[in-house]
Amino acid sequence: MSRARRFARWGVSLAALIAAGGYVVARAGKPWDFETYYFAGAAFRAGLNPYSLENLTRVARRTVTLPFLYPPATLALFAPMSLLPKAVAAGAWLGFKGVLAAFLVWLWRREFLRGSDPFRLLVVLALGFDLSVAWDLRTGNVALLEIAILWIALAAFVRGRDALAGYLIALGSIFKLLPVGLLGVLAAAPRPRPVRAALIAGSAAFLAVAVSLPPGLAAEWRAAIVHASPNARLAIEVNPSALGLSDWLFGALGAPAASVPFLAMGAYLAFAAAILLLSLEPLRRARASSTRVETAMIAVLLWLLLSPRLMVYSFAMAIAPVLYAIETRVRTEAWRWLAALLVCAQAAIRLAPGPEPPMLGAASFAILLGAWALLRQPPSFPRAASSQGWFAHSPSPVPR
Repeated sequence: MSRARRFARWGVSLAALIAAGGYVVARAGKPWDFETYYFAGAAFRAGLNPYSLENLTRVARRTVTLPFLYPPATLALFAPMSLLPKAVAAGAWLGFKGVLAAFLVWLWRREFLRGSDPFRLLVVLALGFDLSVAWDLRTGNVALLEIAILWIALAAFVRGRDALAGYLIALGSIFKLLPVGLLGVLAAAPRPRPVRAALIAGSAAFLAVAVSLPPGLAAEWRAAIVHASPNARLAIEVNPSALGLSDWLFGALGAPAASVPFLAMGAYLAFAAAILLLSLEPLRRARASSTRVETAMIAVLLWLLLSPRLMVYSFAMAIAPVLYAIETRVRTEAWRWLAALLVCAQAAIRLAPGPEPPMLGAASFAILLGAWALLRQPPSFPRAASSQGWFAHSPSPVPR
């Protein structure tokens, strides 16, 4: 690569990072998700029920409107944070998640995207999927921590450490539960069927026990979930999932309000069945060729496509598989850059002055579908070469 081209790529990457950083800094004074975590930790330390909005309001000394809905085990993370002044804790949390973002870049490049363009990865991390990473940083959500644990789990899977991968997926699911669906990746491991079933069952059991303790507080958590469920339908702007899109579509078509949830669920189930059916062949192909990286990437895209709740910051999970699809299926460098810039196109609209289109987030789902369609095709050429890394301690080479 010539010096001029390298300089230009550094310039584009730096501009993307500055734009995303400005978006975070301009809105970082009100990390509403982190504040709920902080007040829940404070309530727990005070011996109060952290699942009660009244108790959160009491410790906050102001009205708190977002309930705490994570299992009691997660309070082991949030309670110590509440020992610090809120502003200090929020700054530390933001800095920690910035480190996690840098770690993910390193992990993706090392384990999943070898041979890919690091500048392209930085641009998509900063701007991709409607500023998904920046959304997480500015709201103080736990998504980047969850995503980091899940990608460490998938790196373990790629290295053949299937038991470790299963328990790490369970650990990463302890916040929002839905990532437990990624245990399905173990079904594609080249192991006897009883072993695969035992790995999945053991990991799921670990999660079930983790979210059930302590029993009294776990009962309060379940009651809070049930109480929040009638209000769980979210606008398409923040929940552009398959189910959310179905719900929006039938509402936009003028279906009776009482029937919209049932019609949306039927359409979602039909979509899920079609996606799973059409994914069998690429999964079989990846398993037959012992391409564990490809199996992991298809599994992540399937989980995202089928997730009934997919918040804007959840799309940070899609950065690696979408770039993998671009790197292995798009032939020329110019077209790869064009595809990557399309992944970032929503950011240009969001960062521009003026109101944001309500359907802006829905474009992220369309990108997922496009990447899934690419991965249904055989790879044009391998760009994720095998390598030695963290989990490469087996006495024999591990198929990737």
